[in-house]
Amino acid sequence: PMPPRYTGRLRRADLGPGAWLLDAEDGTTWVLDGPVPEGLAGRRVEVRGRPAERWGFAMAGPTLAVESVRAAPER
Repeated sequence: PMPPRYTGRLRRADLGPGAWLLDAEDGTTWVLDGPVPEGLAGRRVEVRGRPAERWGFAMAGPTLAVESVRAAPER
């Protein structure tokens, strides 16, 4: 089955070695674990992935194991 979809604003956090964060529209901040296109920083994106039980250096929120990231239409 297709992994769930999460929509929100993508940002880079300068914590430890750096981390990609998704400020999701439901108020959750996800730490993204997987490939993230740098050109999408600051944009509204759609992430497909699954919650993962792991914590990294960022400790900014739960981790989302990323399968894909793509630009989403701005509202």
